[in-house]
Amino acid sequence: MTSVSIAQIASDRWSQQEIERANLAENTPNWTDQEKDVLLHLNLVRLFPRKYWEFEVQSQEGGSYYPKELASLKSTLLVMNPVNALVPDVQLTSEAACLAQLQSKSGHTGHDRGMSCPTSSTFSYWAENCDYGNLDGADVIVHLLIDGGVKSLGHR
Repeated sequence: MTSVSIAQIASDRWSQQEIERANLAENTPNWTDQEKDVLLHLNLVRLFPRKYWEFEVQSQEGGSYYPKELASLKSTLLVMNPVNALVPDVQLTSEAACLAQLQSKSGHTGHDRGMSCPTSSTFSYWAENCDYGNLDGADVIVHLLIDGGVKSLGHR
């Protein structure tokens, strides 16, 4: 992670038990700290949506950061029921890594599977967390949740 350690997140905003429930990539081999941090934050918002709003997103309110989408996200997270945490999957991780490599060469963005990966699977859909430029898990997940400038709210 680039700016905030998991221990600091736990002591400042989240209990150790909450972090343990969400931090399912902690011992995943070959994942970067950034990838582990993204899954941690993705699971925190899935498991504790209201608290995630209060601790990770609310500070964005009142800024010029897509106010309409931010208000919509607030409405969603404050009433959302918790859902199961996601766990790392080797095949999906390989697919996502392949797509990222192809996109880095082509400059394309998004989930378009017009490009083929040599490890191509039989999955009928993919749901990578495609983000371009954010460095820590909280920034990646908040950016995806806000969906600013996107026609649908599919990332939610």
